Amino acid sequence: MTNEHFLATATQANWSLADLIRVPVPSTVRRLAFPAMARGAMVRAIRHLPAASAEELREEAWDQAEALARIAARKFRYLRMGLLSSGLCTMTFLGWLGLSAAMPG
Repeated sequence: MTNEHFLATATQANWSLADLIRVPVPSTVRRLAFPAMARGAMVRAIRHLPAASAEELREEAWDQAEALARIAARKFRYLRMGLLSSGLCTMTFLGWLGLSAAMPG
């Protein structure tokens, strides 16, 4: 049973930590979006868009702030899950190691 626990917690830890580095790109943010600004061709296309009103820019800025907050919350959730799973994995391994060392033969 200990081997199954070890494999389950190791898999959960790896899955959570892998999801930690994957960034979901929201589709609602347009002009001020960090993925759009990171691409050189997109920056040139954005510069040629018609000027946005202050209200439109304010809305897009709040959309961007909300998207970044969601990304941060998601990353912290997966980091917490990964750390908990890693801790459980370590405890399971140490339990297995202690049991195997205590067995005669």
